[in-house]
Parts: sequence; structure tokens; C-alpha cells
Amino acid sequence: MHRQRMHDGGQTPEEISGCATAGCPSCTTEDVAVGAMTFYRVHLDRGRNAYWAMEEVSEELYEIAQVLLDPQTGSFTSEVGELLEYVGSALLVMDRVTLDPQWRGHGLAAVLGIEAIHRLMPGCRAIVDSLGVEAVAVGSVSR
Repeated sequence: MHRQRMHDGGQTPEEISGCATAGCPSCTTEDVAVGAMTFYRVHLDRGRNAYWAMEEVSEELYEIAQVLLDPQTGSFTSEVGELLEYVGSALLVMDRVTLDPQWRGHGLAAVLGIEAIHRLMPGCRAIVDSLGVEAVAVGSVSR
């Protein structure tokens, strides 16, 4: 969601930047959907093998599991675990971010993605992006 001010119900946000006062009675604030995000929080300590659970959800999640998790235990591989501080037991996966066409090119994807991560990351030991998991995870593991 993006919050925008509208002047007299019809002008675009750029056109109202010249409003004389912040409390202009003709201005209203509304929330506007600008796109969608899909995140997965994978719990590695809930009794079910997270590796195989991710395989059941999608090919993308299964590829992440293959890079980061041990198929036998469902936990981070020892190599990956050594690189991560122990701050939680979950894995946060940013699977998909889409912006409606009129909101693209303004830098909103990065801002909204970071905001979502900050809200969702408590209790997560690692955060990955499904598009770059091979490059990010393998690059981190081989350091």
C-alpha cells in the first residue's frame, strides 16, 4: 500500500505539491495498492523437514532448499550455518514482488521490499530472494 494525498478528489499527487497548507480542507489521504509481494517464512524447528516441505510448495522454493538446507535434517547445512549468526531459527524467502505499471521506475520496489523485510524478519536467521539465491547463497558459502 502507498499513501497518497489527493486534492479535491481529482488531482494527481504531483499537482497538489503546491497546496498552501498541510491542513488543506480539499486534500484527502488515501491508501492505494501499488502491487503485490509474496514472502514465505520457513520454520526450521517445527518438527517437519523444511527441505521437503519447500519442495512441495514450488520449484523455486525447492531450489532454495537445495542450496541452503540439508535434505536429511531440514536445517541449514553446516557450511551455511557457520556463516550465519544465530539470531533465530526461521528462513524468510522473498518470492515475488510486482508493481503495477504506473508505479514502476520510481524506486518503490526496493523501498517497499526493505520495509516488508524489516517487518517480517524478527526470528529469522536468514533472508533470501528467490531470484538470486544461487548467486547470493553460493557466493556466501564459498567465502
